[in-house]
Amino acid sequence: MKINSQSSDQSRSFLRIGVVGIFIYSPEKAKDVNNVLSDFSASIRGRLGIPSVKSFPKINLIAVVFEGTTDELGSLTGKLGNLEGVEVKTLLSKKELFTESSHEN
Repeated sequence: MKINSQSSDQSRSFLRIGVVGIFIYSPEKAKDVNNVLSDFSASIRGRLGIPSVKSFPKINLIAVVFEGTTDELGSLTGKLGNLEGVEVKTLLSKKELFTESSHEN
């Protein structure tokens, strides 16, 4: 049976996996970024931080591997993108994932 997001069965949980790139142009915003990320810790699978890229002005980078619903991803990127001095870019896999509880044998 093919499972897709158009199913009327609301008990299925479809997830997406992707990478969120966070550019921090204002170092004082790093604490705010970390607070937002901690709110989404259940959906974060990995994180790579690169402090102070050698440039002027200094730019801090964070790459986050995210696994969750598109609504959760939108909420995360929206909250981050609303922080002044922070820019967010996302890369999302085309494949939909599903939770083990939604998988039919």
